[in-house]
Amino acid sequence: MSLSKQESACIKANELEYKFLEHLKYHYQLPFPLEEWNDPKNKITYGIRLALGQYYQKGACSAGIRFSDFVQCLSSDFCGGSLKTARVLGYLPEYRRTLAKKYKIQRGYANPSEYSRSSLVFE
Repeated sequence: MSLSKQESACIKANELEYKFLEHLKYHYQLPFPLEEWNDPKNKITYGIRLALGQYYQKGACSAGIRFSDFVQCLSSDFCGGSLKTARVLGYLPEYRRTLAKKYKIQRGYANPSEYSRSSLVFE
């Protein structure tokens, strides 16, 4: 049985998050070479890093939401479309409005100036 593109991207996104945590905890290798990971002009890693940052900063991780589900809640125009390249190449799953409604993540919620961590309504 073959996985859909969306399912495959979800698995890849969760693997990226796991590898990132392993790097933070145990100094294991990052999911991408260091020069690519730290390059703000690299559209793939830049989008992934922004999504990971919002995932932890906004408390979605502590609310028990998987990273792949959280990324699907971020609209295509998140941070000026920074997730688009990673989504097209299959590193991150596509936007799903149904998950955004389920977790009550509104459009623009990940913008730092609009929503504080205490205003989140994860259930």
